[in-house]
Amino acid sequence: NGAGKTTTMKLIVGETLPVDGSVTVLGHDMRADASAIRPLLGYMPDSAGLYEELTLEEYLGFFAAMHGLPANKRPLAVGTAMELAGVTGFARRRLEGLSKGERQRVLLARTLIHDPEVLVLDEPADGLDPTARVELRELLLLLHERGRTILVSSHVLSDLEMIATHVVLMSEGRVVFSGTRQRLAERGG
Repeated sequence: NGAGKTTTMKLIVGETLPVDGSVTVLGHDMRADASAIRPLLGYMPDSAGLYEELTLEEYLGFFAAMHGLPANKRPLAVGTAMELAGVTGFARRRLEGLSKGERQRVLLARTLIHDPEVLVLDEPADGLDPTARVELRELLLLLHERGRTILVSSHVLSDLEMIATHVVLMSEGRVVFSGTRQRLAERGG
């Protein structure tokens, strides 16, 4: 806690501007080219409110519209995001009263709605049961195979050890290690 993971993610997605230095994503400086890079990003914050009076389909349709998807493409995008996040079972259910794990899955579906090139996921497994954690891991591997870049923060390293290709360890706002899992293992990490 307090290492700087969430702040770093907010910098990467342009939600926060750096006080010092710069942030470059897909070759674009976030300060100068934020409008060019934001459509390519999918950000799942560690917590976010839901519009609980909406059904899941309405909620995802709203975010599809916010991302500029044409009306005729929104139903397919909504269906695909729900299927990937494993939430098709409550497509027509209002979002009020969802469990923590269900809320996490809804946020994941929202993140996937516009098929972003880069996914930035802050504690996506928080509140998920063991089966859902495995399903999340399998989804992230599938998305990686489809060419997506995925940045995941987690306190639970075992959630990441089977999927991470690169690791960044932070302490007190500073990067203390950055490299491959193999390099970390070689250094005794």
